[in-house]
Amino acid sequence: MTRRVRPSSPSTQGRDASGTIRENQSGTFARSMLRLAAGEEAGPAFSRFLEAAMALNCDQQKGRPSLVAFYDGVARRLFLEAYSRLVLETLWDGSGLKDVLGDFFCLHVDSRHCFTPQACCDALPGICCAGSFSMRVADYNCRSGRLLLAAARMNRGLRLYGADRDMTMVRMSLLNLCMNGLTGEIAWYDACRDVFFGAWQVDLDGRGRPVIRRLQESRSLILLNRKARNSPYGKLVFGF
Repeated sequence: MTRRVRPSSPSTQGRDASGTIRENQSGTFARSMLRLAAGEEAGPAFSRFLEAAMALNCDQQKGRPSLVAFYDGVARRLFLEAYSRLVLETLWDGSGLKDVLGDFFCLHVDSRHCFTPQACCDALPGICCAGSFSMRVADYNCRSGRLLLAAARMNRGLRLYGADRDMTMVRMSLLNLCMNGLTGEIAWYDACRDVFFGAWQVDLDGRGRPVIRRLQESRSLILLNRKARNSPYGKLVFGF
C-alpha cells in the first residue's frame, strides 16, 4: 500500500492522524528521500530514485540516461543529497552491508512487507556455510538482498546471485551489491512460475569500480541453473 508524502519541515516526525508520512528520525537517507518525494506517493518516487541510482552505476556510457531524464532543478539537488546519504549510511561504520533501502521500503513505501531484520539474517545457522572463497550463493526470493548481504558478511569473496519477481526488489538488490563492492547477478525472475524478464550483473570495470551491466538471457546463471529454484523457500543455495 503506497502512501502520499506531504511536504514537511525537518523537525516533524512520525505520521499525522490521516496516516500521511512525515519526516522522522529513521535516518538521514529517509529524511532526504521523503523531501524528494514530497507531494507525491512514496512508491513511485522511490522507484524513480532507484532507477536513477542504477543509471549512475551503469557501465554503459552510450545511451545511459542522465539525471536530467529523471529530475530537474531542485529535484536533482534533492536526489543527489539523498543518494550521497544513502552511500554514507550503507557504509555504516566502515564495514558496510547495511540494507538502508530495504528499511526505507518497509517503513515508508509498503508496510505490508516486513523483511527479516538484518541482525537475524546475519545469525541464521546456514550462513556459516558461506566460508569457501569464491563460492556461488543464490537466493531465488531475494527481496532487497538481505540474505545475500549476510552471506557477504561471512565472506566478501562470494559471487552472489539473486532473483525476485518484483522489479523494485531487483533494483534494491543490485544497488546493495554495487554500493558494497560485491559481485554477482540479480534477475527479474518469477521462480514460482518460471518466468524470466531480465537480468543484470554487478562486476568490476577496468578501474576496479563496481558497475551494473545488463545481461543477455543466454548468459544468466539464474536462468541456466533454475532447477535450484526448487530449494526450500527463503533459503540460500550454496555451491550454486
